[in-house]
Amino acid sequence: MSQRIAKVESLVRQTVAPLLVELMGKEGALVTVTAVDVSPDLRHSSVWVGSVNDDEAVFERVLEQRPELQRQLASVMTTKFVPKISLRHDAGGRYADHINRLLHDN
Repeated sequence: MSQRIAKVESLVRQTVAPLLVELMGKEGALVTVTAVDVSPDLRHSSVWVGSVNDDEAVFERVLEQRPELQRQLASVMTTKFVPKISLRHDAGGRYADHINRLLHDN
């Protein structure tokens, strides 16, 4: 990965993560940005969002916030292209919980 892509990924994360918590209100403490992937042409970004309880309703609310997240990112970015945000559900917490249960049940 190039240094430029890494910097854009970092900027996207630094912009989206606190704004997402703010926009989600009381459910904001339940969500976190786990990863950001930006395409090599800097036109698209995948923002991986995880939640404490992996609630689908919470992720649906996250998806509703995408236009505002995109607007705020556009106001911060000074690059030629502002990556279009695609929100992805990170189910890593659910998988880790499943593995933990398997280990402790034996």
